[in-house]
Amino acid sequence: MSAVVSFASAYDLLRQARSDMLLNGTAPQVSSVGGLLGILCLALPLGLWYGLNGYWVAASLAAALLESLLALGFWYLASWRLQAVE
Repeated sequence: MSAVVSFASAYDLLRQARSDMLLNGTAPQVSSVGGLLGILCLALPLGLWYGLNGYWVAASLAAALLESLLALGFWYLASWRLQAVE
């Protein structure tokens, strides 16, 4: 779970990064969007696990799969945004 929150924060920082800011020595700060993405990335798998826990034996497998998909998605978005820093 911490990897997804880290990738979401990295995406938020890279979303704000501009080359002229970085050359001046100022770095972007984590905004409320990064915090909300982190909370969302924690709440979705935990909500899925909590919802399926009583009905399905492998509820943790479904939550882990969702967590892995979120991690891959934010990793892709962060790497795409890193390439697009102007």
